[in-house]
Parts: sequence; C-alpha cells; structure tokens
Amino acid sequence: MATTGTKKAVAMLCMLLVTLSGRPASAAQYIGVLKKSWQPLCEATTELGTLPSDVAHSLQEATKQIKAMILEATRAAIYVRAKGPSKQAEQAAVMSGYMLTSALQGLEQLQHVDIPAGIKLSSTGPYLKGRIDEFLDVARKVHQGGEGCILSSSGSVLSGTDGKTLDSTPCSTSLPKLDPAEHALQHITPTGLKTAQDPQNDANQHQHTATANCRLFSATSTHGLGHSGNVGNQLTWAAGYYTVQPTSDGVLTVADLRQGEKSARRQETAWNEVFAAVKDRPNKGNRAYANKSQEIATDPVGASMLFRILINDVEATPDKLKPELTALFGTDVSQSVSKVFADINDLKLATKVAGIEAGTQLGTISDAQQLGALLAHYSIIELTQHRQLRKKLSENEKQTAKTHEQICNEIKDATECGKNENCKYDDNIKGGPKCVLNETGKKGCKTRKRESNRRER
Repeated sequence: MATTGTKKAVAMLCMLLVTLSGRPASAAQYIGVLKKSWQPLCEATTELGTLPSDVAHSLQEATKQIKAMILEATRAAIYVRAKGPSKQAEQAAVMSGYMLTSALQGLEQLQHVDIPAGIKLSSTGPYLKGRIDEFLDVARKVHQGGEGCILSSSGSVLSGTDGKTLDSTPCSTSLPKLDPAEHALQHITPTGLKTAQDPQNDANQHQHTATANCRLFSATSTHGLGHSGNVGNQLTWAAGYYTVQPTSDGVLTVADLRQGEKSARRQETAWNEVFAAVKDRPNKGNRAYANKSQEIATDPVGASMLFRILINDVEATPDKLKPELTALFGTDVSQSVSKVFADINDLKLATKVAGIEAGTQLGTISDAQQLGALLAHYSIIELTQHRQLRKKLSENEKQTAKTHEQICNEIKDATECGKNENCKYDDNIKGGPKCVLNETGKKGCKTRKRESNRRER
C-alpha cells in the first residue's frame, strides 16, 4: 500500500504533466523559419521583378494611344484644306480640334501623373526586391549539417536553389530583364500581401520548435552575430519583414503585411512604399488616353469645345447648342463622326504631293514628316488662294469706286445730277463733265481704298 508521501509525489507529478500539456511549445529563439513564413517573401520578390516591365508597357501603350489621336487630328486638318469649303470639311475641322485637345489632355495625364507614378513604382519595387533577395540568398547559404535558416514545412534545412524556385515555390532572386509586357499582380496589392501570415510568433508559428539553429536570427555572441557580446542594435531582414532582438535570443518579430490598414505597420517601411506605389501604378486604360470621338457631344471636354466653336459661349445652356450641333452633324452625331473619319481616311491624293505618290490614301499615312509636309503644302495652297481672292476683291472695289464717278460724269442734266447722293453739279467747270463726285462720294471712295490697302497688306 502506497504511503502518504508517495501519493503526494504522484499527485504533484500529475499536476505538473497537466500544466505542461496545456502550455504551447515556445519557438526556439534562434531557429530557422518555416516555409509558411518565407514563402510570401518569394512570392513578393518574384512579382516585384515584373514591375519595371509592367510600368514600361503601360507608359508605352498610353503614348501609342496619344500618338494615334495626334495622327487623327493631323489627318483631319489636312482633309479640311484639301477638301475645301463643305459641310464635311467643317465637321472635320471640329473633330481635328477635339482630337488635338484630347491628345494634349492625355499628355498632361502622362507627364504629371503616370510618369511620376511609374518612376516611383520602378524605384521602390526594385529596392524592396533587392532587400528581400539579399536576405534569401544569405539565409539559404548559412547552413551546416542540420543547422540552417530556411526550412521546409516539416523543418528540414533547405539550401539549394536555381534562382527561380525554392522548395517548388517560385522565388526569382535574379536581376530581372526589362521587357515591356503586361503583368497581373497576384500577391501584391495596394493594402498588403494576399498570402501574408499572421505575424504572431510565440508558439512556433514562423520558426521551428527546436531544430536548425540560425545565427542570422540572434544578436548574441553565443548563438548569433555577436563576437564577444551582444550586437546591441536591432537587426532587420528583408526590409523589416523580420526583426532580430538587439540584446537577447528572443524570437523573431514578424511584420504584419496582411491586407488592410494596419496601424502597427511602420509607415516608413519599404513595404508600405511599394503598396502605395502599386495603388497609383500607371494605367494604360485611363480615360485620358481613350479616343472618345464618338462621344464628342456628351464628353465634358467635347461639349465645352462645341460651345466655344459653334456658339462662342462657354456658359451657354445645352438647349442653345443643340440646334447648331444638329445643323452641323445631324441628329445622329456618332454616325456622322464615323462617316467623316471614314471620308478622311479614304481621301486619295489627286496628284503627287510632298513627295507622296498620287492615289495614296490619307488614312495610310502615319509618317510624321509626310503628314507635316502635307499639312504645310495644303496650308500654303489655301493661303495662296485666299490672297488671290483678296486681291480680286480689292480690284473689284476699285472698279466699283471708278464706276460711281463715271455715273456722275455721264449725267448732263443739273437736276438729275443733284438727285444722286454721290454727285454734285458744278457749272463753273470748263472743258469737262460738270456732274462730278461730291464730298460724300469722295469720302466713300477713300474709305474703300483704305480698306482695300489694308487687305492687300
């Protein structure tokens, strides 16, 4: 039969076992990290490597769309001069102005918004990638026997990598090639990492229980990076993803990179810089880069232009614009716009112009030098015709003024001469017509002569 002392000892042992079984096992304080912990780093660095190429692609595509609008505007301006006075030419003139305005607004978006945003993303992204890659490269190389820093899910040490994967996880730690192409982000978002883990690390959530020591995760001289004492400064890896305690073998502090607004996340970290830059990343699909010619009547910019062009009043109400718009484009504005652009593109050069062969369709010309030469050529022709017309009008006015004087001179009767507002009868004139221009007639001739001289200048 057991003694009282033996019973007490057994009871105490049982209580101790119960207590120990209910206490979670603490992570060893300088043990390697498990796959669930380092895998988000691999996923992040792989995507970070695609950001410069994605930015380049977006900016190039935006530039192409702006260029296309400039080409449309230029062809429309050429059409106006080549076609001559007509309703189609008036429609083309309006569309040329609208397309040029749209292109300039696209350039504003590109210059002041998307290029700066692209530069920010292309600088913060590679910086963060470099910090992550440096850690992963060093951590996988720090191993000896069963000791190491990068562990599998089961706790075995991982040391080998081809620079593209780590334990079957995509993990590109090499310098990416800049090849403009669109890349969708699967893991990095404007508010965090989709696959980021809960940062709690007090019961082997991120580090293994008791195997695979890692000197990178300790600041002491016994187990870590210290020589004759503690490092004394807080160490961080992967741009703050892991933080090593400065004076003791404490467990790693893991940054909370989960999606959402995390008040505990330090706002100055490189991670947050990237998340913010991703939020503002250039977007080739921005409306500022779109050809909105079919929406000219409803687009705010187009409507404002139509107010200026058709009624010369930017503050007028839409009901005042509608009659003018209908008169120019008809009831179906979109259809008329499509028709005028089709006419512009189908226009064939009647003769060889600016070094471009006769019969060439205007819509097939995209060379900047050729379009510029065509625009200048037809503009000069238009100016020449205008100058010739003014000269002819001036000559007609001079002839008209002379005819008034002749009319007076041909009147012989004094009474009839007095009836003409431009004539007077002077009986004192000897040897010539007595009915001549009066002061009113002379002033009219002088006024017309001055106006004619101004137009000739």
